[in-house]
Amino acid sequence: MKTHSILAGFVILVALGLSQGCSHSTKVSDETRPLFAIDLQDGFQHDVVTVSLDNRTIYNDSAFTNSVLSLAVHLSPSVSAGSHRIQASIPELSAAADTVIDIRDTMTVGINYNRSANHLSFTVYHNIVLYM
Repeated sequence: MKTHSILAGFVILVALGLSQGCSHSTKVSDETRPLFAIDLQDGFQHDVVTVSLDNRTIYNDSAFTNSVLSLAVHLSPSVSAGSHRIQASIPELSAAADTVIDIRDTMTVGINYNRSANHLSFTVYHNIVLYM
């Protein structure tokens, strides 16, 4: 009988600890984070591309556009709602561009490269772009 009460007490303590842990993690994740993506889309031909979000590099690698999908790289950085600066560059080709976007809801920012003009550009979509 004593073993059952000790075991029951242990179960109650574990349950209380777990529920407190769950409620604590819920409070941490209460901040709404919009669905957000940055896609390197058209024009990349094994170019080393650097993408920064709010002056923090999130991609620095070679990119090659799949011509069927019009997609080279899909990035899904975690962001909070608000104003954010995106910078893109292809240092080897001296191409660079930046933009400031206001993220309030689901959004994809496409980055495209026009090789003949040596120009990077941004396209904003108010949804997550699906490539098939």
